[in-house]
Amino acid sequence: MTFLELQTELQNRLSIATTNTFWTTAMIKSWLNQAYRWTCNYKKWPFTEEAKKTTTVKDQYYYDYPVEFKADSISRLTVIDANGDEKSYKKIRFQDFLNHKEKYPDSEDKLFSDYRRQYFISPTPDVTDREITVWGQIKPDELINDSDITLFAEGEEMGEEAIIKRALMIALQKAKKYSEAAIEREESRLILEEIFARIQEEQVSYRGKDNPLFDIPRFL
Repeated sequence: MTFLELQTELQNRLSIATTNTFWTTAMIKSWLNQAYRWTCNYKKWPFTEEAKKTTTVKDQYYYDYPVEFKADSISRLTVIDANGDEKSYKKIRFQDFLNHKEKYPDSEDKLFSDYRRQYFISPTPDVTDREITVWGQIKPDELINDSDITLFAEGEEMGEEAIIKRALMIALQKAKKYSEAAIEREESRLILEEIFARIQEEQVSYRGKDNPLFDIPRFL
């Protein structure tokens, strides 16, 4: 569904659910965007996972998060070594990462961690321009134009039903129709749980432990 179609559907349901017949376009758009962000953040969806590439800087072990990534969402990191091979790094808690660097400054264990809007790698790179690839969860773009589509549009259309129900919940709460809002909230959540359960069932046969669902490189 396009953003315009989402707006039209929400307007229609509001007309049925409440006697209040005046909802501005700005309100409708705002509620849909709030609902869209919520649905995208509800789970680590495979379609919100992307890979971004950058390069090492000599003697620098910390790097800024890709601007498209949600904070603390990096699940996998690799670095190209001197032989041109891609080496995976193990993710550990940030405090454990700091402790390891302090106790074993010369360790060759390949580790990484993240904190807020930065990620950290060990060993510290000793050369510049080695390729780093990080996998993380992207932040959804705001729906602005009538032709905009959601991340659920291609392949997970039921997610758009969850968006509409969540937006309807917000509107009903503002109209003080709390019982009806609670029903929409729960139905939205159940839709997303059903989608994610099916995704997990489909992916379990080939998804490795701690690996991203898909490898879709995007360059910084």
